[in-house]
Amino acid sequence: MKPLEKQNYYEILEISPNATQFEIRSAYKTALYIYDNGSPVSYSFFSKDERKNILVLLEEAFLTLINDQTRSEYNRKLVEEGVLDEETLYGDDYKKPIPIIDLKRSKVSTSRKTTSGSIESGRESHHIMSKLLALDVITGSDLRKMRMLLGVPLEHIAEYTKVRINLLRCIEEDRFEELPSMFHLKSFLRSYIDYFKLDPGPFVDRYMKRIID
Repeated sequence: MKPLEKQNYYEILEISPNATQFEIRSAYKTALYIYDNGSPVSYSFFSKDERKNILVLLEEAFLTLINDQTRSEYNRKLVEEGVLDEETLYGDDYKKPIPIIDLKRSKVSTSRKTTSGSIESGRESHHIMSKLLALDVITGSDLRKMRMLLGVPLEHIAEYTKVRINLLRCIEEDRFEELPSMFHLKSFLRSYIDYFKLDPGPFVDRYMKRIID
């Protein structure tokens, strides 16, 4: 996992380089919810100083990307550094959203996958995910917070599991009615957890508990 301070602003906010202002604001609000001082999730994993540094980075990312002039200057900098492809920003598909894994740097270093396709930092994922097992019930929001803390784009999980990204979002957003069936929900959830090299059983049980009950 790439440390947050080494990620570019698009990676920090988990948005594509073609994100709209609405998407930038939405991503910033979501990140604040995860990392601010009142969040029990961030409190469990980060010290007061670490949370302060993260919030500073989030604010820098938001203020840079929400302003057209500063965003344009920042994009040129990323292109010069070889992080972004100029065609991604200025080609015919400029108006279309693109997956974050199309960033050049992510092809080399951001995913840090093993040959099996899952993340390399198994020990860290075990430590963070073990926090979930302390909960009696797990929600999709809990899964999303843990994934973001590990710095894993949802695109990577979709690529590894072969489950469409919109279906994985349904799991993270608890939109059960949009999934084909409870059988599919369990199957997709098992694949999601398997990405992190963990036993899916306990996670599936805690996730499904509130649905079954």
